[in-house]
Amino acid sequence: MTLSKLWLFLKHYWYIPLVLVLLLCAFVVYRSKISSLLSIITSAREEHRKSLKKLSAAAAKKVKTERNATDKHIEEMTSIELKKQKEVGEVLTKIEKREADLEGDINEIARQLQKEFGD
Repeated sequence: MTLSKLWLFLKHYWYIPLVLVLLLCAFVVYRSKISSLLSIITSAREEHRKSLKKLSAAAAKKVKTERNATDKHIEEMTSIELKKQKEVGEVLTKIEKREADLEGDINEIARQLQKEFGD
């Protein structure tokens, strides 16, 4: 039963054992070339890893400089905003003081206007 299943498998998928046998023969015949090919592949992999490390380091440096620039910009904008708020506060204080001064002199201003323009 098992032998007939094996024969049926080989009958339909004959190319799989053939490829495996050919690979085994190629490995035996070209062992030195395969080892040199493997060394080329491993050296290419190492070069790729080094390139990835350099690339990630450059990207991290770029992100760091952008963050520093952003932080500096935020600090500058905050200081400008604080100065602006201080100036607005000073202007409002002056306006309130002027209004208080004028409120006391409103009657005097009304008399002067009446005197100048008449009734």
